[in-house]
Amino acid sequence: MVQVCPVVDFQINKKVARLNALFTLAILLLFVLTNFKYPIYFLSLDFFFRAFLKGKYSIISFFNKTLLKLFKIKPSLINAGPKVFAARLGFLFCFLISFFYVFNFLLVANYLSFIIIVLAFLELFFDFCLGCKIYAFLRKFNY
Repeated sequence: MVQVCPVVDFQINKKVARLNALFTLAILLLFVLTNFKYPIYFLSLDFFFRAFLKGKYSIISFFNKTLLKLFKIKPSLINAGPKVFAARLGFLFCFLISFFYVFNFLLVANYLSFIIIVLAFLELFFDFCLGCKIYAFLRKFNY
């Protein structure tokens, strides 16, 4: 898997990524259970920051980094490539969820939300990032 995972020149704290999954899960559940539109807009913006700006302006990542520092939990650094790819997928899904929500296709928006909920659940509880697996699958078609 090392050969096909996206490798970038910076690392992130795996514990922050897992906490990000917790907040993603909570925000999406809030959206699905209430049909309140602002959580999905917020999550879309936050995924954009994580996916394209190295998480620089991500409120969720900032909060989780601060929380881990406050409790003096040692970081566990990993290559950011797979997480960046997963964040890009998360952004794409959140964009699509927002699109379908705006045009009143709530069932489609909820199905897409459920997919991200499952992926966030896997990351949070099993430390399983599907982003790297998807990336490897897509790379097969490029060669």
